[in-house]
Formats: sequence, C-alpha cells, structure tokens
Amino acid sequence: MWMDRSDTGPHNRPHRQDGQRQDRGGPRLGGLFTVVLVLALAAAFASPLPGPLVAPMMSSLLQLAAFTAAIFAALRTEHAFADRITSWDQAAIFLFLSTLCALFTDEVAAAEAMAELAQTAPGGAL
Repeated sequence: MWMDRSDTGPHNRPHRQDGQRQDRGGPRLGGLFTVVLVLALAAAFASPLPGPLVAPMMSSLLQLAAFTAAIFAALRTEHAFADRITSWDQAAIFLFLSTLCALFTDEVAAAEAMAELAQTAPGGAL
C-alpha cells in the first residue's frame, strides 16, 4: 500500500488558510552571499594589476556589478523595500563599495602605472 505523504515528510510546509506558505521568520541573507561572491571575484580580477591600479579597477568592476544588479532588479520588478536582501540592496552595496574604492585611488600613481604598463606591454597591447 502506498503511503500518503500529504501530511508527513520533509517537503510538507505549514500553509496559511489562503494557501500561501508561512514565513519561517528571521532575515533572508541569500543576497548577501551574492555580494560577498561578487566582491571576491572583483578582488580576484583586480589583484594581478600593479598596486596603484587595484583600487580603480575594483571601483570599475563594482560599479559594473551595481548597474547589473539594478538592471536585474528592474527586469524582475522587485520591490525596493522587502524583508530580504533584494537586487536593489545589492546594487546599493556595490555602488557604496565602488565609491569607497574610488576615494582611495591616487590618480597620479595610477596614471604613472598605466604609462609604465603601456611601455612594457608587448606589441602595444595597451
């Protein structure tokens, strides 16, 4: 005889009377994992560059991530104020971190590093 799994098992979630699932409570931090992952990827892409170019590259990559997160939020029509970290929140975090990286950029040292890279690049690659 087959078991009736309608009231037992790990897939049974308590439902409200209107058929919607009940919230388990607590913050939903799935979006924070995405922020940390993008930040790690930006740092990995910027780290091989010379020291004065790391902050500008991080700033540019995080700004690109902010625009991408904002586009995804607009396409998914996410609410800006929710009980979880939305793509709008991710875009704001990325834009804040991008601005913070831009504040630590030394323009003169970055220009000198770019000029040095242009001279040492094989075949004028830069």
